[in-house]
Amino acid sequence: MLGPLLAFGSALSWSAANVAVQASSRRFGSWGALISAQLVGGALATVLALALEPWRPPELGLLPLVIGAGLAAALAYRGLFEALRGGQVGVVTPIISAWAIVSVGLGLVMGTPLSRLGALGVLLVALGNGLVARTGSGGQGTEEERSTSRAAIAWALGAALGFGTMVPLIDRLGTSLGRLWTIPWVWAAELLLIVPWVVARGAVQAWPRTLRDWWITARSGVFEVGGFVALTLALALSPLAVVSPISSLSTALSVLLGLVLLRERLRPVTLAGAALASVGVVVVNL
Repeated sequence: MLGPLLAFGSALSWSAANVAVQASSRRFGSWGALISAQLVGGALATVLALALEPWRPPELGLLPLVIGAGLAAALAYRGLFEALRGGQVGVVTPIISAWAIVSVGLGLVMGTPLSRLGALGVLLVALGNGLVARTGSGGQGTEEERSTSRAAIAWALGAALGFGTMVPLIDRLGTSLGRLWTIPWVWAAELLLIVPWVVARGAVQAWPRTLRDWWITARSGVFEVGGFVALTLALALSPLAVVSPISSLSTALSVLLGLVLLRERLRPVTLAGAALASVGVVVVNL
């Protein structure tokens, strides 16, 4: 019973992270919010890894995978923060969930067969995201119902591509580095790759200064790391076939939190597309 509960905890934590990302990115800009969140989250992930998992010295042959995962993470998280800065959680989160299709596609290229149920899930995600992308930005409806920009939709698609590439690489690295150690390594690689470029361009709009500022940005990293830790612990207690569908409820929970906590208003057709994509993500993981 504890395994499924931890899996649900991971879904809830990732959903809370999406809500926190929206608040921090709108206040500090995507780069300031992203870098500060990952500094705090990476430090927390390192402490938890030291406490819960033995240290494994990385092999030199893993360096290309770490760098590749870092580059994918840069696209994934920049896309996530930009999408949520310019869009509603209930609109962009289902689109970002299309990373499941990217991962399935990479699996097919690597020779992993796709079951009929998996194909159905991919179809549902694609159809749902098509509706969300078409109706969640512009068009008719009130100004509040059209508050997601087309740029946010594009960034959400970029995030989907980034996460879809990053997740299989993290899974591969986890077998060698340890599940909990993978996030600190990948985030460190990401920050080493992007921070010099961001600072040189002066791309950071604002940095957190006060403790309150740091709490606003840190929540994103804390909730993101919390989701990974809960998922790792869940997989240690329950089989993947049980854990994966439950943890993938994060998409539906994100939409729900957007509607309830943020009082977002979605057009009925957009909400239907979000629901369809959310169901598809769960089906892909069955």
